[in-house]
Amino acid sequence: MEAKNGFQLISPIVTSLINNYHTFFVAPDGSKEGYDLSDDGDNIRPKVIELLASYKTNDGTFPVSYVEMYYGDDFLPPLILRHG
Repeated sequence: MEAKNGFQLISPIVTSLINNYHTFFVAPDGSKEGYDLSDDGDNIRPKVIELLASYKTNDGTFPVSYVEMYYGDDFLPPLILRHG
C-alpha cells in the first residue's frame, strides 16, 4: 500500500532467525492531524487491520498477531491503541 504521494508505508516481510516468525510494520505517517499525509495513514491503518482480521479462523483462533500503537506527542505518552 502506498500513500497518495507514493511513499511505501508497509515494510517488506522479515523472517525471524528461528521458529519461522514473519514480521512487517506499517510505518507511521509522522504528520500532524489534518494534513494529507496524516489522512493517508489514517486511511491505510484500518485497511491493514481489516485484512489481518480476515485471517481469523472459524474456531476463533487468530494466526496473525498485531499491535497498533501511538508514538506519543507533547501531550500524550506512547499508547497501545488496539491489538489482536
